Amino acid sequence: MPSTNQRRWARHRHRRYPQIIAVLTSFVLGTNAALPQVDFDRMGKVAIAGSFAGLDLYSSDGGPSASFDATTSTIFLRSADGGLSPIGSTNAGGSVVAGCSLGDSFYFAGSFSSVSGQNAANIVSYNPSTSKFTALAGGGLDGAVEAIYCDSSSKSVWAGGAFHGPSSGASGYSGSVAVYTPSSNSWAPPGFGGLSGPVMSIVSNTDSSSLLFGGSFLTSYQSGSTTPNNNVTSVSNPNVPQSSGSTPFSSSLVPFPLGGAEITAGPSSSRAGLGDINAILCPSGEDGPGSTWFGREGSYNTIIIRNFQAMTARGIRLGNTFFDGQSTTVFCVTSIPDNRVLTLRYNVPGSSETRTCSDECPLSTDPSVAFQDFVFEADSITGVLINLKEWAKDGVGLHLLQLLSDGSFASAVSSDNASPCYAPGPSNAHATGSWSQATVNTDIPATVQTVLTSNVAVGSTTSPSVTWNVYTSASGQYEVYLIVPGCINMQDCDSRTSVDVTINPGGSMSPVTTTVSEQNPQDAEVLVYKGPLVPSTPDYTITVRLALAANPTGQGVGGQYTLVAGRVMMKLISTDTSSNGTSTGGSNGTATSNSRRGFGIYEWPLRNSPSNVNATGIIPNETETSLTTAAFNLYSGLGNSTSSVSGARIESIVPYTSDKTFLGGRFTLRDGTANIAQFTSGALSALANQGLNGVVSSMVLYGSTLFVGGSFNSTADNSVSLRNIAAYNVGSNQWSALGGGLDGPVSSLGLSDGHLSVVGNFTRTLITSSAALNAAGLASWNIAGGRWTNSGGLLVGKISSVFNATTSNDNKQYISGSISMYLKYGADGAASISNGESGQPAITPLGARLDGSTVSTSERKRWLLSLRDILAPRQSAGTPLPDDEAAPAPSVLGGVFWTNTTTSRQVMIIGGNFTVPGTTTTSLAIYDPSDESVVGLQGNQVDGVIRTLLIVGSKLFVGGEFTLQGVQGQSFAVYDLSSQLWDTGISGLTASSGQPVVRSITSISDSSTTVIVAGSFASAGGIQCNGICALDPNGRTWTALGSNAGGDIETVSYAGSNAEILLAAGSLNLAGSTVYIAAYTSQNQSWTPVGTLPGPVTALGVNDRNQSSLFAAGQTSSGAFVSHWDGSQWTSIDLPLSASSNITQLELVPLQEDHESKSIIESNRMLWISGSLSGSNFTRASSALYDGQNLYPYLVTSSASGDAGSISSFFHSFSTFDFNRRKFLAVGVVILISIALGAGIVFLLGLIGILWALFSRRDDRSFGQDTVVEDDDSVRPSSLLAHVNAAARNTILGTPKNDYYVHKGEDTIVDDHARPSTAGSQPAAAAMAGGAVTAAGEHNALTPVTTTDEHDVNRPAHARYSFDGTGEGELPLTSGQQVVVLNDQDPTWWFVRDNATQREGIVPSAYLA
Repeated sequence: MPSTNQRRWARHRHRRYPQIIAVLTSFVLGTNAALPQVDFDRMGKVAIAGSFAGLDLYSSDGGPSASFDATTSTIFLRSADGGLSPIGSTNAGGSVVAGCSLGDSFYFAGSFSSVSGQNAANIVSYNPSTSKFTALAGGGLDGAVEAIYCDSSSKSVWAGGAFHGPSSGASGYSGSVAVYTPSSNSWAPPGFGGLSGPVMSIVSNTDSSSLLFGGSFLTSYQSGSTTPNNNVTSVSNPNVPQSSGSTPFSSSLVPFPLGGAEITAGPSSSRAGLGDINAILCPSGEDGPGSTWFGREGSYNTIIIRNFQAMTARGIRLGNTFFDGQSTTVFCVTSIPDNRVLTLRYNVPGSSETRTCSDECPLSTDPSVAFQDFVFEADSITGVLINLKEWAKDGVGLHLLQLLSDGSFASAVSSDNASPCYAPGPSNAHATGSWSQATVNTDIPATVQTVLTSNVAVGSTTSPSVTWNVYTSASGQYEVYLIVPGCINMQDCDSRTSVDVTINPGGSMSPVTTTVSEQNPQDAEVLVYKGPLVPSTPDYTITVRLALAANPTGQGVGGQYTLVAGRVMMKLISTDTSSNGTSTGGSNGTATSNSRRGFGIYEWPLRNSPSNVNATGIIPNETETSLTTAAFNLYSGLGNSTSSVSGARIESIVPYTSDKTFLGGRFTLRDGTANIAQFTSGALSALANQGLNGVVSSMVLYGSTLFVGGSFNSTADNSVSLRNIAAYNVGSNQWSALGGGLDGPVSSLGLSDGHLSVVGNFTRTLITSSAALNAAGLASWNIAGGRWTNSGGLLVGKISSVFNATTSNDNKQYISGSISMYLKYGADGAASISNGESGQPAITPLGARLDGSTVSTSERKRWLLSLRDILAPRQSAGTPLPDDEAAPAPSVLGGVFWTNTTTSRQVMIIGGNFTVPGTTTTSLAIYDPSDESVVGLQGNQVDGVIRTLLIVGSKLFVGGEFTLQGVQGQSFAVYDLSSQLWDTGISGLTASSGQPVVRSITSISDSSTTVIVAGSFASAGGIQCNGICALDPNGRTWTALGSNAGGDIETVSYAGSNAEILLAAGSLNLAGSTVYIAAYTSQNQSWTPVGTLPGPVTALGVNDRNQSSLFAAGQTSSGAFVSHWDGSQWTSIDLPLSASSNITQLELVPLQEDHESKSIIESNRMLWISGSLSGSNFTRASSALYDGQNLYPYLVTSSASGDAGSISSFFHSFSTFDFNRRKFLAVGVVILISIALGAGIVFLLGLIGILWALFSRRDDRSFGQDTVVEDDDSVRPSSLLAHVNAAARNTILGTPKNDYYVHKGEDTIVDDHARPSTAGSQPAAAAMAGGAVTAAGEHNALTPVTTTDEHDVNRPAHARYSFDGTGEGELPLTSGQQVVVLNDQDPTWWFVRDNATQREGIVPSAYLA
């Protein structure tokens, strides 16, 4: 079914956000413009973490991370993974509110004049293949488009809104609906002509046999054989306000725009937001501060309105305030300048009784009365004085104040035409020929008027002209006057002549021309027309034209006549158009007492459509459908009169079955049904709890659940709290909330891949009544999971609409709104990154949401991060470490990958500064990407900030700045994943003053029971160890590393072939001297400095354990630096980084394609640089790659407000990996070689196997330092060789010892970075919260390494990839297949069993997880 689009009634005022991301300028720092191709998959699972709300790949041409003009509406393509890509923007002030797909094109509609430089009026087509926008026939439509529908059967586009027709000409159109045919590039009116008011929704019924139109319009149907009285067709103006305190007559009087008037009130209240009298002239908000005026408490008050020009006023409109119980009860009105107390006539609210008053007029204190109209008779006045005499509670007050005209009006001077309150726009005038502006006195003292004058030659056959388009709010009987300034005041009596004034009454009536003499000496009001007026939609205007008379009078002066054009005034006599109508013939006409009226919904059949139907007139009753009854019910339920339906509207229609249709919008029926109803079994009825207490703007159906968005906070009976978004179960007839809702109105809803996309004027999604998440007008609800999730991209601004990009189920969407900045991916502090298409990276944001605004300690945590120099006391007397980057919650500062061997599901453990919404979990949690869930560890929760994580065996080591109830000391703790308990027996850390800080936790090679903890502290467990200490977690004992070093340690790494060299970086004191990197060897148990650097080190990278190739970064007083150690000295690397850059991590990463080898970095790798970076040739980045010569900005991050973000951690699941890419022989080649060799040299192979076993025993201790061997067919052992080797080994050597092979996950030290350790890739045997774990000997099944226990492990695993397994002894695998690992003694080939078939065989270890 083509996409459904619902129109938002009120357009959101554009709000300009700070421009916080400049478009990244085009530049090339290296030889290639494209990003380097990092081989992330060779490192296993890879993730980044930091302080950001969104991220994107750096682009040298400025996009996709870019800034926009927030006054425009930008259109984005939202991919299936939520990533955003901009495709175009409207003109300033434009908006896009609807869209649908037809064929190869997508159609966007709204209120705009251009899109991406293509002139297009309110509707445009877009070709996704060419990325080109194209205007439709005639340039588009002449008014705003609110809804469109793409009909695939007729290959046409239906548009609805507040327009008359095509911009190039709307002859033959009745308004509000038009049909576009792409094949002929042409517009046509619909078969029913059009509708009498704005259309806001167009959808098809359940079988696509008809279209349903919703909006604010009236329909009239014949009743029996009754013939209409006349052919004058009234229109209903939805802009006209209604109240039980007004009448149809008074409601039709257009208010004077008082923006240029002098309005004073005094004395006014001093209460905030309640002392501005101008706030009540046309209030847009609810009764209260900003939209209400209070007089000073206990004071008699006076309001004076002076316009200083003549006004033909007819009444005053007052809306009482009920805010804080304060109201005005008695008042009177005096005219200016004649100072006469006016006699007011008003309707008693709730009755048909009319009363009059003068000195003491009552103002209703009934909150259900929106306002009261008081009409009076008066000659031209210049203003009024309103005395507020009595009040309720503390003083007088008003919510609405308007001065009513005696109908409508317009000036020939366009600048004098302001827009009246509630009008779709101002009256206007345009002139042809040469006219000049003049200001002249009027007959009222001290007043002037501005008019246009033009000279025309006597005897001329052509004439200048002025045409007024007068906003006329309602159909009715009018007297139309031309206001002619007196010639004495203008001193041009001799040159005056006569003019022809032509008025077009509308409603199919013929124009009427009257000749008027302008030779009047005094100001005159000349009657030019008396009769019915029917304003044209959608502007609701009447046109009046003035030109030289066909037979002008007078002689002129100097051969010239003078024409004068001033004002036109239309005086309302009655609202009945049935009398004195002008006949035009035809079958359609106005509604009569015998016709039946409908409102807000109209059904048009697409098959066998009737002919000769005009839906703006009387509709033949043979065209009625089942939904016509719904329109009748609406009209009747709203009050059964044209005045009672004014202001109501249907904004969304959702067919459920052929017998049930849901209607949403703004309406309240007499039975209490509010804003949403269902039409079922031939009748309109309420939903549960009478509906909702606010406007419904959009609805979508998912199964039997109806999702409803709008501006409401509860059900109509106030029994169920629902904040702007709700779910309605059709089967159980019950309402339910979506979390805590949203903090602002919803304008549009969409569905994509089991998620509800929500857009609107909100800033946060509410998890509970006290917990919320940032959301810049775009949110996503996981329907199955029942929670708010990551919506995809990061936006700064507001989103107004969402619609499916195609008719196919590809989960792509278009969204549009007023955006100042965006990043393609939104993520609360963490994202995975892997190899994508064409060698480019694929980013997968954290699917769950994190926050920190509702936790009692969140402000303290932000303070901790921004003022570390106070809370993280320095242990070194030398140059201190630089302050950390600010990391306001939510921030993720470190993480580790971990596989639960019971479920074989790999998850991510994250730590930082955050809370998990709706829970008590803080700063430490487990994220499962399979279902996008985040759960905390069982037990007490961390109170503070986590900086670094490490897993060894079944123990999780946690470091940072925190306290934890039940654990000794601060900032360091150990969690036993097998028992799911915190270890309370380990003595804690202490600082010389304040709170200790742990920044790095790593483990030592060949001694998996030893863990190195580093940071800023003075002692551990009573052992003096300044900033760095060793822990035996099994014995729970601490040991100092040497005795001559200490200080503030930022990061720890390892070097040497056996990782025997420990490198500590930061700001250290070594034997009384300040050093920034020191090396420690366990053999000597001593520290030595590693060269001389200019300042404290914040990041350290070791090139493949090579102690002669180190990279260090840090800061000095002059800014950031990066240096390289070649084994003898440090050499500064000249990078184009600004002084404000802060580098937090350095690591060498493998590449998919080699680069040209540089002197300090090999061709198959690059240096990954993380942090907060800016440079001389780029604005900002959060990570970059360095190849030894060129710097390539790589990732850009941003906070939710658009400020620069930072990356703190880059971690991966493989603790070791090979930089060299393997070349594989084809499987068939290997088989042929095996066959050729196997028959002749089997005994030789056996001998080789025996010798290999002997030598491997000798080299066992060094095996643990080798890198992981990737699957290589060229070295694949045959089944015979494998069994011969195994037999020989067991015969000659016996069963290997438990530590024969070093566990690469636990025993191999990996480089630590400035924040959390990459040793986070260490495997662990632990369960997620609530899951089962084993006590020891488990390891990360994703890493093809051996274990420290017996190799007959008997543990579950699953296949990551398919494996043909055609060799003898091999077991074929299918991706996802479950197996049991029976033996993992060989690092490359494992022996497994398929429990489903009980077959056993060997498979490549790298293929298992």
